[in-house]
Amino acid sequence: MYTTHFLPPAYTEVIKVQSDPSGWEEPTWSLPMSQDFMSTHGIKTTIFSVSASGVDVMTPEQGMTVSRQCNEYGAHLRDSSPSHNGFFAMVPNPSINLPATFSEIKYAFDILHADGVCLLKRYGKRAGYLGHSEYTPLWEDLNSRHAVVFVHLNHPADTELVNPALPSPLADYTHDSPST
Repeated sequence: MYTTHFLPPAYTEVIKVQSDPSGWEEPTWSLPMSQDFMSTHGIKTTIFSVSASGVDVMTPEQGMTVSRQCNEYGAHLRDSSPSHNGFFAMVPNPSINLPATFSEIKYAFDILHADGVCLLKRYGKRAGYLGHSEYTPLWEDLNSRHAVVFVHLNHPADTELVNPALPSPLADYTHDSPST
């Protein structure tokens, strides 16, 4: 089993406009490409999750809409081949709208039967790391569900690149991660 990023149409449309502050370009993705990779490498099962920068570069309204559309797309992929595909739910930015995050978690787990949830290590313009007390209600809710939580690295609060030739995922993600 492995996790892989998938790029649902709803997500790619927003990212084309908003752009990823990491300096990394979104790759091309398709289900056949993913299936070919799995077959070539003898992988039987994949868990799909949306990559960084996720909802962090979206308006609150976009985050709610795109999270729902990505989760429904993930459920569709899982349902098309349940013995080979699963998905981690995407949630709206909890630092902006925690009730919307709870609503999407409820929908993703109770209706779509997500395999888990993908959270970014940090949300917002400030250093809003997941270990901060403001996220305690989120962790309590996920714990009550016995949820699998996949914490995904993302750009630091300061998105200025150290070097234009060095995208943030190659250096800043790992240096910033212990802050979570």
